[in-house]
Amino acid sequence: MAANLDLCSALMAIEGYKIMLGLKLNDTFQNIVYSNGGGMDHCELVEGYELGAAVSYSFMYITGTNSAEFWRNNWGEQFSTGNAGYYYTYYSTNLWYECGVCIPEALMPACFNSTPSCWYEYDFAHDDIWNGCAGGRKYVMRTRFTSAPLVGVVLCSSSSYQIFLGTNLTDTFLNVIDGSGQGENLCELVGGHQEYASPWNYGVNAPNLTGYARNFSGEEFHIQSIVPGSGWSCPSSYYCGVNIPGPKEPDCMSSTPSCWYTYNEWLYSSSSGCNFGQVLVRRTNYTSAPFLAVQLCNSTRYKIFLSSSLGGPFEGIEDGNGYGEDHCELVGGSENTAITKVYNYTYTYLSYASYYRNNIGEQFTFKYGSVSNYVSYYECGISIPGTDIVV
Repeated sequence: MAANLDLCSALMAIEGYKIMLGLKLNDTFQNIVYSNGGGMDHCELVEGYELGAAVSYSFMYITGTNSAEFWRNNWGEQFSTGNAGYYYTYYSTNLWYECGVCIPEALMPACFNSTPSCWYEYDFAHDDIWNGCAGGRKYVMRTRFTSAPLVGVVLCSSSSYQIFLGTNLTDTFLNVIDGSGQGENLCELVGGHQEYASPWNYGVNAPNLTGYARNFSGEEFHIQSIVPGSGWSCPSSYYCGVNIPGPKEPDCMSSTPSCWYTYNEWLYSSSSGCNFGQVLVRRTNYTSAPFLAVQLCNSTRYKIFLSSSLGGPFEGIEDGNGYGEDHCELVGGSENTAITKVYNYTYTYLSYASYYRNNIGEQFTFKYGSVSNYVSYYECGISIPGTDIVV
């Protein structure tokens, strides 16, 4: 089996597995039981081998009528289903099988290769001991964390959800735990910002549980068990300012050059010179702000916004070392010929969400506070959409 195990690893497939049967695809699948032999003939079901198969069995003693199971005596026979036994019946079922064949793991959708990835509707398994959105639709997205490659959400609504983490699609996802706050920094996992976060029931009454834990935004996770009063927070649901699954991103937004996507959400900014204009969206080259929106005054004058998520809020851009000229890079323009209209005064009494940077090529930083050099509109020498594809 060792050589086959190496092959399974190379194929990202599973060597050991549990085999169960059902009457239809959306059925509750049941164990396969047997009263003699080792059940190796069940390997036929996965096109495996009876000779040389390895199994781990569990010996059962029935003291009452058992629920419906499947059984047979020999390779090639049809299976029977019904009550496997009644009082004082002995039988066995296998915990796992190794049948000499690899079972592929659930395949990741192709859009998981983009940054950020898409939301993928998937009925993942999860610990349900602390979940304020039980029974909701489930979605999965890839994260940037090696310690927890996948984030799963169970929806209360598109804007409210419980957050879980897992290692692969067939993993049992676990709750997420915050050691330094009330869970606000965990909104990063769904493309949100802690400034917008509103975690609900953040662990005051959380039961004993085990989950993925960390202290601060950007940190990797570790597995941690908590008890009430331990100082660790585990919200039962979150509001992160991000709608899930959000608008479906067209494939052409990941091509080069990217298409423009007609964004049907309303954008309004008190400092925008182009309010109520058409809004077009495309991707950027910046992981800190992967989505760009332009609101048109006309094809050559526009307001530029950024966002961390297609389903999240788009915010204006502040310049820490100029008047927004370098922002023209985002639409293919040059800061050398850029014309911008800037509110030069600083908002000292009101707080605004914005992105900012100092120089061209730098990543952007999200902030919530007083702003200055906040651009009202841009003329970047680039016509939008011009000859680019619009979908």
